[in-house]
Amino acid sequence: MESIYEKASDTAKKVRKILKKEFPGVKFSVRSDTYSMGSSVNVSWTDGPIKSVVEKAIDWMQSAKFDGMSDMKITVGYEWEGKLYHGADHIDATRVLTPERRESILQHLQNTFESDIDGYFPPADWEAAERQLVDKGELKGEAAPTMERSLNAEQPEGAAAAGKPLAKVIPFPLQEQPSQALTPEQEFKYFLLELSAPIILGLEQKLIRNGKAVDELFTLVANQIYGTK
Repeated sequence: MESIYEKASDTAKKVRKILKKEFPGVKFSVRSDTYSMGSSVNVSWTDGPIKSVVEKAIDWMQSAKFDGMSDMKITVGYEWEGKLYHGADHIDATRVLTPERRESILQHLQNTFESDIDGYFPPADWEAAERQLVDKGELKGEAAPTMERSLNAEQPEGAAAAGKPLAKVIPFPLQEQPSQALTPEQEFKYFLLELSAPIILGLEQKLIRNGKAVDELFTLVANQIYGTK
């Protein structure tokens, strides 16, 4: 298969094409960024479809993955119209909620869900609450699928339409371990990992309350986001 290297800006053009097809009428901001040792496409929007729905439509176009086994970034590319492209390493999605929508979701959370500490609700609960409101017709928007995602989940319809990636997401090399009390430092790491779960595919399934597992997972995620030194 022919292999083509493209600029992040070219990947961004394809991301716009997918978003326009999958979410007609939604206004997205799509910007590319090239920096030392990498590049990215940054997507942002206000309200509209839930974040995980958008991520499912475009994440397959990322050209790099973090291999936890070798502790390094690997380039996998993605397939588009029968050709292998190596473009933007990462595709980042940022969704902004209007104050009115955020307040509606928060009220539903407070009335329906149980908070963790000092009224804090993890991202998974925010998404579940919003999905419920959308399903009931109380909020407009496309509801997200269940938060239980497989590390080797099939690619979205958008990927099938434009081409499938050549590699699956690499699972974190951690085994299930029993829950246990965490140190204050590990509690903070666990909190940060919870915040990252909606944007890192497969992280939620590996997030367990085990001190050693939390430390190892935190290191892997930090390396995945910022790269190894």
